[in-house]
Amino acid sequence: MALTLRRVSADGTVEDQLEGEVIVGRATDCTICLPGLLVALKHARLTSLSGSRIKLESLCPMGVEVNGLPGVQSAELQPGDVMRIGGHRLSVVADGLELELAEEGDPLARGAFRSTLADAGMRMRRPALWLAIGTLLVGLAIPLALRFARPPEIVAKFLPTDQVWLTDGISNAHQHFGADCGKCHEILFVPVRDEACLSCHKGIAHHSDDAAILKVDGISNRRCASCHREHQGPHGVVPRHPGLCADCHSKPQQFTDFPKLPMAADFASAHPELTAAEHHSGLIFPHDAHLKPNGVRGPDGLEKLSCASCHVRDRGEASFKPAVFATQCQRCHQLDVDVAGTTVRLPHGDNELARAALLTYAKAAPQSAPEEESSRRRPGDAAPRGGAVGPQELADDVIGNRVCAKCHETVRDAGKPIRTRELALQLPWLPHAQFTHAAHAWQKCDDCHAKQASASADVAALPSIESCRACHGAVNSHDRLQSTCVDCHRFHQAAKLVMGAVGDEQAGGENKK
Repeated sequence: MALTLRRVSADGTVEDQLEGEVIVGRATDCTICLPGLLVALKHARLTSLSGSRIKLESLCPMGVEVNGLPGVQSAELQPGDVMRIGGHRLSVVADGLELELAEEGDPLARGAFRSTLADAGMRMRRPALWLAIGTLLVGLAIPLALRFARPPEIVAKFLPTDQVWLTDGISNAHQHFGADCGKCHEILFVPVRDEACLSCHKGIAHHSDDAAILKVDGISNRRCASCHREHQGPHGVVPRHPGLCADCHSKPQQFTDFPKLPMAADFASAHPELTAAEHHSGLIFPHDAHLKPNGVRGPDGLEKLSCASCHVRDRGEASFKPAVFATQCQRCHQLDVDVAGTTVRLPHGDNELARAALLTYAKAAPQSAPEEESSRRRPGDAAPRGGAVGPQELADDVIGNRVCAKCHETVRDAGKPIRTRELALQLPWLPHAQFTHAAHAWQKCDDCHAKQASASADVAALPSIESCRACHGAVNSHDRLQSTCVDCHRFHQAAKLVMGAVGDEQAGGENKK
């Protein structure tokens, strides 16, 4: 049931319609807001009942004065009853409430109409002025003067220095010169310049070796201090939170120069699949043929090979040492060739030496006469090779068909001897990430790399991102390892370009705007 509220004042009477329960108090969200220090923030609750009656419930310990009786906590009011709250008068009438605000002279409304410090007896202008002057002296003028003047030590130790300007302590990395503010802050009231950082960190790698990328707006205007913020605690100068990287990588569309850049914002929910660049090694190595469950034929019978038979971890266990023929291959793959009845063991890894060895023995052996091609022969007899074989033809046959070509792709240029393609081993497969197998040594190789069914040496068989997420979560994860961007990636990852050394000539022209 709605209540009608009549506000009686010298300017006239104003009526309002109040729906539902009515809260009376000093707070601005009250239905009826009354000024005065004797009014609680939420003083009373009024509920309309049938028959023009109103239910009163006090919401504060001091209660409400009803018909001259103070401290009433609850009551059922009828037309004619009067409530007083902090000097203000609320009368119950037939169709609602009538409010008369206390006058300024009412002792119960003390302070209700005072709106300035002067009215309250507190003149703060002069003390505030002296306090402001004192703050400028202690916090600015004296520390600034001490940068140019050196007072006696007995006086200086009582004076405020520019240390009062510090927001926090110096990071551990800069403690060795922490007392010399001018080392970084070369110009007063100018943010730390990149030149000051590079005076010590001049050889640090850039973000990329592609100078054109570093010239793009949004990247080129980044300062060292955009990422490395000093006075943020002992380790604050080295940022780790992924939000810093995600500022750019979560919205790659803002960089029109990189339309195909994948989005990366959070490892648990917004990270692209692990991919490796297309790679052609020049090596023929079927993993499935070497990792047969029953083993492969070796010099001493069947042998069961594993990934570790060929892949030996390198220092730091971030990658693997290149496979060496003499260590990993030669036991099973002897490079023995029969040249006119003489067994020749070819050297590995050098086309010219292998061809020279074949030519030397072939030229010394007697040339065989052409054999007649028979139209009929007994089953099991070797088929004739079809005629005399010269030294060059023999070398081409051994390198291009019989021995070297079993494991190596060959190059057949017109008018030139056949040779094996130079190997181009990819180490590591993820050049933009820092990954160590040391932390994952407890897992089996095939938990992440499915190479048993691979017939090619050019397939990386990288794990899916979901297999990584089985253990690694976001930075705020509670059930997985909290993983940040810098756990796997570095910002300063260029191999050639260094910070502060990217000019227009390196970018191939003018700055991109």
